[in-house]
Amino acid sequence: MRVCECSNRMVVVCAPETSARDAARLMRKHDVGVLAVVEQVKGLRRPLGLVTERDLVRQVMAAAPALEQATVGELLPECGTTAHANDGLWETLERMQALGLRRLPVVDSVGALQGVLTIDDVLQVLAQTQFSTMRLLCGQAPVDRAYIPGTLPQPAAASSDAGVADWRRAA
Repeated sequence: MRVCECSNRMVVVCAPETSARDAARLMRKHDVGVLAVVEQVKGLRRPLGLVTERDLVRQVMAAAPALEQATVGELLPECGTTAHANDGLWETLERMQALGLRRLPVVDSVGALQGVLTIDDVLQVLAQTQFSTMRLLCGQAPVDRAYIPGTLPQPAAASSDAGVADWRRAA
């Protein structure tokens, strides 16, 4: 599986000179917890890094006098790490784990922002894959719709074995 198959392509972006206050407003307006900080290079949006709500709270709010002057560019880590859209998912997850990252900007072959890979996105794909595999094993038709959070069926009443649910009747 490739990174582009799991990454979220709906990304809210801002420039490095965006104020911390404006970044917080963008997050609130779009109901997101992360912004991709990008620079425009030859008409392409190249990611410099990601800024999260946590970054704003820990690095800006904790230093209250700096709130008005702080920009998101100042909050970025020194080495901006990205994943390429065609990278292998498992190798990328191993790299994210080694670096202690929960999110990673995804770029194409020329370095333009294509999306953001998050641990939550990966968990959704894994849940859908597991659900589809379960349906196939139970002799049911494969799922022909995109995974929608909260739509996994609940197990039917437990079978005679304690703690075991009959998933075949739940779908």
